[in-house]
Amino acid sequence: MTELPTGSAVLDLPTGPRVLSPADLAAIRAALRDALLAGAPELQPLVPELDRAGIVIDDAGRALLGPWTLGVRDGVPTLVRQQMPRQPVMLFHVAPLAFEDGRWEVTGVHLQKVRGR
Repeated sequence: MTELPTGSAVLDLPTGPRVLSPADLAAIRAALRDALLAGAPELQPLVPELDRAGIVIDDAGRALLGPWTLGVRDGVPTLVRQQMPRQPVMLFHVAPLAFEDGRWEVTGVHLQKVRGR
């Protein structure tokens, strides 16, 4: 693995790794905030939580925006918010991303239900 610039995260996309700068991460956070505000009323309480959250990059180069983890699902950059505390049936907020015309956009926010084994 190549050395990441300080403050950068990486997405392992099908086209190859994409290094995200702190400016990219701030833009992704802003796009998520806009999508939450424009979304269903039940998403509104997530906005203050996101506003208070910092952006953290772990040792693997994965970005965390408070409770939201930036990763790749089915080849698409995606933010996932895990319900806490853990329950037998968990709800995850899932927000796929697109990079179009030089801008990050959240293409939707939906719930995914996951049952424990």
